Amino acid sequence: MGAWDMFVASTYNAQKANVFITKNNRLTASINVGWKNQKHTIENRTFMHFTHLYFQMPGPLTLDQLFNQPQTSERRR
Repeated sequence: MGAWDMFVASTYNAQKANVFITKNNRLTASINVGWKNQKHTIENRTFMHFTHLYFQMPGPLTLDQLFNQPQTSERRR
């Protein structure tokens, strides 16, 4: 059949900033699979990568609204 090898990695990152009422999430996954036949004359390597991004940010606000009326951005979601 031949020799197989594989590498798998995944990361997740989440941030939330209550001062500016923003948050974001990022999920990534990577897979690297390789194969060689028994005579080492044929080789294949396949790379796969997936990223999912999510951002939640307030709409355009004036500095006054941002610092003195942060609930304004809550209504715009």
